[in-house]
Order: sequence, then C-alpha cells, then structure tokens
Amino acid sequence: MRFEGAADLADLLRRLVRRPSRGEAPPKPDADEAPCPREGLPIIRLDGEGQEAVLADLKIYFSRVRKGHIPISFHDLGSNANFSSRSNPRQSNNSDIPALRYVLWNFAQDFGSGSEGSVKFRRWDIINFLLDQDLSGAGPSRQAELFRRLRERDIRSRWREWDELREPGQQTISHLTRSSTILNWLLRFLPALWFRLKVSGRLSYAGVEYRWLRRQDFLAPRASKKFIDFADRLTADRYNGEEPEQLMKLLVNAFLADMRAAYERHFWRVRGARRTAYSVVVLAGVGPANCGDLLLRLVNDVRNDTGLFDPVLFIGGLGDRASGHAEPAEEAIARRARPATEAAQEYRRWYERLWDASRARTASTWQLSIDVGALYLPQREEDQPRPLQEGLDEVRAPTVGVPLWWARSGWRALAFLTVLATVSAVPVTAAVRVHNSNKAWEEAHCGLDRDHPDGPALSTVDGQCIGVSAHHYIFQPADSRLKAAQYKIAELNDQAGKAHKSNPARPLMAVVYVAALTLPDDTVEGAADQREALQGAAVAQSRQLNKTGANDPLLQVYVANAGENMRHGELIAPIIGKMIEKGTPIVGVAGLDQSRDPTIRTIIKLGQAEVSMMATTLSADSLPRTSRMYYQISPQNAREAAVAAAYASNVLEPSGRIDRRVRVLRSADAQDTYSRNLSDDTVKSFAEVGFDAEVKEYRPGDIRGLPTDSSPRETGVELCGYRGLVFFAGRLDDFETMLDGVNTKCPSNPPVILGGDDVANFVADNTKRSLYTSLSFEYFSFAIGPSSCEKKTGDLYGWMVNLFPGSCNERDFTLDGFAALTYDAVRAYVRAVESLVDSQIPVTTASVWHEISHIDFAGETGTIKFANQQQVPLNKSIAVLRVTGADQPVLQAFCGDGPHFTKATWCPNQ
Repeated sequence: MRFEGAADLADLLRRLVRRPSRGEAPPKPDADEAPCPREGLPIIRLDGEGQEAVLADLKIYFSRVRKGHIPISFHDLGSNANFSSRSNPRQSNNSDIPALRYVLWNFAQDFGSGSEGSVKFRRWDIINFLLDQDLSGAGPSRQAELFRRLRERDIRSRWREWDELREPGQQTISHLTRSSTILNWLLRFLPALWFRLKVSGRLSYAGVEYRWLRRQDFLAPRASKKFIDFADRLTADRYNGEEPEQLMKLLVNAFLADMRAAYERHFWRVRGARRTAYSVVVLAGVGPANCGDLLLRLVNDVRNDTGLFDPVLFIGGLGDRASGHAEPAEEAIARRARPATEAAQEYRRWYERLWDASRARTASTWQLSIDVGALYLPQREEDQPRPLQEGLDEVRAPTVGVPLWWARSGWRALAFLTVLATVSAVPVTAAVRVHNSNKAWEEAHCGLDRDHPDGPALSTVDGQCIGVSAHHYIFQPADSRLKAAQYKIAELNDQAGKAHKSNPARPLMAVVYVAALTLPDDTVEGAADQREALQGAAVAQSRQLNKTGANDPLLQVYVANAGENMRHGELIAPIIGKMIEKGTPIVGVAGLDQSRDPTIRTIIKLGQAEVSMMATTLSADSLPRTSRMYYQISPQNAREAAVAAAYASNVLEPSGRIDRRVRVLRSADAQDTYSRNLSDDTVKSFAEVGFDAEVKEYRPGDIRGLPTDSSPRETGVELCGYRGLVFFAGRLDDFETMLDGVNTKCPSNPPVILGGDDVANFVADNTKRSLYTSLSFEYFSFAIGPSSCEKKTGDLYGWMVNLFPGSCNERDFTLDGFAALTYDAVRAYVRAVESLVDSQIPVTTASVWHEISHIDFAGETGTIKFANQQQVPLNKSIAVLRVTGADQPVLQAFCGDGPHFTKATWCPNQ
C-alpha cells in the first residue's frame, strides 16, 4: 500500500529497532544532539484513513530484515473476542484484566522463541499463575496450599515439564498434579527450605522473580509482611479486592521487566549479546471497545512510574475517532499527529520533550503520533503513483547489527570465555569484587548506584528508605498522588537552581521537609496528609519563583523520610549536618510527624546538630523544652485544652446541651505523647472551670499488652446515654472507629462530642464523613480555609488548585490544615531569610534560627509571631467547627490573632 511519507516512516522505524552496541538510549535525531537523560523507545500511534493497512504491512516490512532478525508480535485486536471485554471504555475496572492478560500472553508466546534465544517470562508468568489460583475452599490452610502450588510450579518450570506458557485461565491445579517419577522424587526429597530461601529474597543469585515481586512499586507489596501474603492477594478469589489499575500496571510491568532481563548484557549471558534489534509489538484494530488503548496507556504510565528502559517498540493505530467513543488521551495524541513526511522532525520534538514530560508523568509522555493519511490505490495498470508516494514493500529493508563473532554460537562463546578467563583471572576477580561491592552499596542505599547524587544521603534501614532526597528520589512510590507531589517539588527545585544560576544575586535557600513517609499497610490517610503538606510547600516554592526582585530568595525543598512513625528520625540529623558542611543551602527543617517518643529523639538530635526546626502539626507541651532550636506553627495542647474548657463552659453548658462534666478519651499507649499530654491538659482546664472530669482509656489498633482491652468501638458504644461532654484526645483512626460504635448503638441520640485537632483529617475525607450522615460533632482546627477549594479563592488554595489539578476530587484540603500549616512553616523561613538579606547579614542556619524569633506576619493559619524568645506563636489561631455527615463544617467559635475571623469574647489569652 502506497502513502506519502512511507520512506520517512520506514527510515525512522529502521533507526528505532536497531539496538546500539552499548547502552540502551534512543537514537539521537542528529549526531551533535545532546543525549537525552532518559532512556526509552516511543509508542508510535498511527492516524489517518490508511492506518490499518499500514499496520498490516509493517509485519511484512520487519520480516525483510537483512542479516539478522527483528522479533515481532502482530495482533489484530478487532478480530478476536478475547481482546474485546471492556465494559466501560473510559474507566478501567476488573473486567479489563482478562483481556489484558490474554494480549500479554500472546506477546509472550511470540517472543518466547527466537533465533537469539527464547525470552523467559518468569515474572509475568508467576503473576499469571497466581491470578488463576482459586483458594476459596482451602479455609485456614489457604496460604499453605498456595505455597505448595507455588513450590510445585517452580520445580516443574525448572525441569521443563511446564516450560510452555499456559493461557490465562488454564493454570489450574490439575496441571500440577500430573507428576513424572523424577518429579515425584524431587517433590518428596527436595528440602522446602530451599524454596523458602528463594521466595524470601535473601539469595541474590536465585529466586529473581520472587525478589522482584517484593520490590516493584505496584500494589504496595511492602505492605505485606511476607511474599506469601502478597501472593495471596493476587489469587483468583481475592484480586478483585485490589485496585484494578494497579493490578494491570503490575502485569504490564512484569512483562516489560522480563523483556528487559532478556536483553541484559553480561559475559555469562550470550543471548543478551545476540539481541541486536529491539522487539516490536504491532497492534491493529485498536479501539475503545478492546484493550488496545488501555494497554498502550498502561505502558506509558508504567514507564513514567518506574523510570526504567524496556526494549520494546510499540506501534498501534489511533482507531476510528469519528464514532465519538475515543478516550480524551487518544484525542489529545491524535491532535498532535504530524504527516509521515515529517516523521524525523516529529521524533526530534518527542526526543527533546521526553525528559520533562516523563517527570511530569503525562498521559502522552511516550506517545509519538504520525498521520499516514489516505492510501493511494491505482485504478488502472497505467496509473502511476504520484511523487513521494510508495509502499513499505518498496522502501529500503531494515538492517540490524550483527552479533560479535564470539556470541554467534554457544560453542564459540564457551571457547572465548575459557580463553578470556584463563588470561584475565585477576581482572575478572577484581571486577566481581567491584560488582559485589556495588551490589552491597545499592542494597544499603535504597537501590541507588554510586553515581546517583542522592545515594550518600539515603540508607536502607529495616526495609525502609531513610534519609534526604535532594535529587528526585521518590519516597512511597505506591501512592501515585504522593509521588506526583514529590515530582512537582523536584521540578520546582530544578527551576529554582536554574534561576539562581542565571541571577546569582537572588539567594538560594533550602528547607528540608521531614516526615514519616513510610506508611503502614499503605495507609491512605497518611499518604493524603503528606501529599497535602508537600503541596503547601510547593506553593511556597512557586510563589518565590514568580517573584522578580533582585534579592527575593529562591526556595528549594528537600524531602526526608524518617521511617514509619518517625522511628528512624535520629538518622536524619547527621545527614543534614553533612549536607550543610558541603555547602548545601539548607536553612532549617520543616514538618516533623506525630508527638511520639521517636519524634522527641529526632528533635533532640537535630538540635544537637544546630539545625533549626519549624514543626507544622506538633502540639505537645513538652516539645519546646526539648531543644532551643525548635519552633512550631501550631498552638500547644495546653491552649487547645483551655479553649475547649472555655467553649464548653460558655457555650455548650449554658445552651443545655451538656451537663457540667466531661469524659476525656485517650489512647492507652504510653508512647503516644500527644494523646496523654492533651488529655492531661484537658482534665486540668475543665477542672479549673468547675467541670467534673474523668479519663477513659482505650486500646488503639491491634496493640496488645496494654492496661485496658476496651477497643475504640466498644468505647463508642459505652458513650450512648452520657449527658456530659465527650472530649476525644486520640488519633484519627481511633476516632473513626469510636464514631462507628456510637453510630451502631445510638445514631438518633448521640452524645455531644468535641474532637481534638487530629480529627480534622477525618473531616477532610468526604467519603468517610458520608458514612455517618446522622451524626454531628465538633472539632478543633488549626487552619480554616475557604468553604471549598473548588472555588479557587484565597492565596494558598488558589495556587494549590492551579499547581495540582483535581486535588479536591476525594478530599477537601481546606478542612484539615496540613497544606496551610506547612505553607506557613516554609514561609517563616522565607521571611527570616528575606530579613537577613535586607539587613545584609550572612544567611546561615544560626542566623536564620535567631531571626525567626523576630518575625511577625499574617500567615494562612493566623498571625505568626514568636515574641519574647517564645518557640510557639503568641495567641495562635484555633477554631471550633461543627460538622454533620458530609455537609460542610460550620464555624462555631474562633480564638486567636488573625485578620479573617472575629475572636470570641470568652477566649482565653495565652
């Protein structure tokens, strides 16, 4: 079939499939072009009337290769019902998984044999196997049964009794029970310990696929304590409970990882050296009714998320968009399509934007769209094609490199390696030592190599990545929105660095945001807290970038992980100290999580390192006494308790809603400094205004060995009929459970509940609040934004919605204060640096710490003023709000200094 630009398109494809002798980078558009810092092959999307005919011709075109072989997998998705099971083209769900598995299985079948050696799809096949295992009837022994099946499958795959890849839905237990004599002997006498070692990931030379499954990013495998726990989540009767998008990304990621492994070049793997051409996947009949668009979108997203190269060139059509069923992403890709005659120029444009687009994680990062137009079909033999029109069968055939002579056969490779080993035993031994040393380095530094700039500042501790990321390392990658916030921070850091280079007069400053970024069991609430806090920091960065004054500071934010529950925060202090010694423009730390013992130890260590701190949400009374370098944005628990007592005494009790008594609920965990301190302050403040106060402890979560066995839900049930005020001085998760107990026993006549500041995070989750439509309660908030972030009103929230579109979809970040508190904390550092620059005083950690005590500005959360050497803002704003179900909270009272609200007459002064 002839079309304009056939030669140009063929020339581009010829360049893309040819594998370089070294490295895996995409070919540069020109010899003098700067190399792209991101490796990868584009996803080519063909548009135009002739797209399907051209796609069909590509199979023939790639088969014409000279002196070599181009692995190709061609499939017409419109001709096979197994590819067409999408129930909703615009939204992925579990019904898409069978079609996706089937198309990936077809790719694996095609690439599983070839002249260069078959590709072993060990990672993908183990997931495919797990998805077929129905253990609904196994009862309590389901994991033992699953372990047995996995062990038998592993032995069969090694002894080639199950060498072929089974079609999805066919890997049932019946295939595992047919055992030969030798296999039965192996199953009886092979120690189970060997397989357990393999799945544990402790052996670097065995069980690669099991170790990979535990370390990849999708479905949060680290949330499962053991491999078998994660495998159980993928079985046929349980995978429906997982996020469909994440599961499909896991399947695609496994397929690409197996392809990547097949192309690895090692002296002990001749097959990798033989592969001189990248593999090609050609998809015809792509449309919204099948999994074609879905697959290509998933490949795009997986490449964005993993940042790894894969040796597969995907080519597909954009389908028939005239029907109006095309997805928005495909419409956008089609609008960028350029004629095939401009294929080289369009590749240049794609190449130039690849780095920025991959960091922005756009839906079209890897998409390269080319319009092949209409085909030229001669009506008579004497008709001649118009100029520039030819077919793929007429253009120059593709060529690939020839493997080195020693890699062309196994015997040659063996002879060559024998000679090489004989003459270079010492260098090889040294190389192995270097390799082992590098491997040990990577394992100790979060998988980063020695050349990664973040490597020295990051360490693997108890399976968690602990340290400071100043150069794009992403913590908690399983949460895509938290990851997006970190990417935005990194992007703004780069812009600040470039702006400083172009205008050195503008001082460059950096604030380290320290938080517990390792979340237990993939906790959604924790991820949302940290995401919103980082979004607030990003707004502060963006505002500084948009300033044009010659002395306006430029702001960078480094993200630091102190581990689950701040358990390893003490390790952060020496890292920051070393970075400051090397000249990094760090002026202080913001953030800090949870008033617990590990947080207190972290504050002590940072203070000993002479690093100033600006805590965002911490409120325990004892924290300022821990270190003179410590400041905080939030009011203390003592002030919160005093406002609670005044509100109850002047508003709730006179209105007849409560008797003059209070029951304070707190955690029985002695290490929860926040809960115990707030409850003690509350009892004291209420006693001072004449209330009878009592403390009721509950057992939080699954912690055992505490003085009480009463769960938060049982505590909630016991509250029914209580006529006094219930003050909740615990954590978010326990409040929700307690509320569920109240809702179960007395939804129509609940007690009067006043929640501490931690409850604001529950209020911000509209979905959770909607579960308790009949319950009303009041709570404290340290920050009050506009009634809804969708209105884009206000300085902070207007910027935030513009920087992070869609942030309001599930949570209203104007209600919990994390973004506003972090924004004010970072702004406090900016104001201190601005003051130093104006006074021509050198900017150091010591001078910034001293200057903070003199700042006075109107922040988003109220007036920030540290007077008389105080470490807590004077008369800091605190509000009481009332909420019913999913309705918007209503302000009941406001105390503190601030320009936006009127202070209640009964408010206690600090």
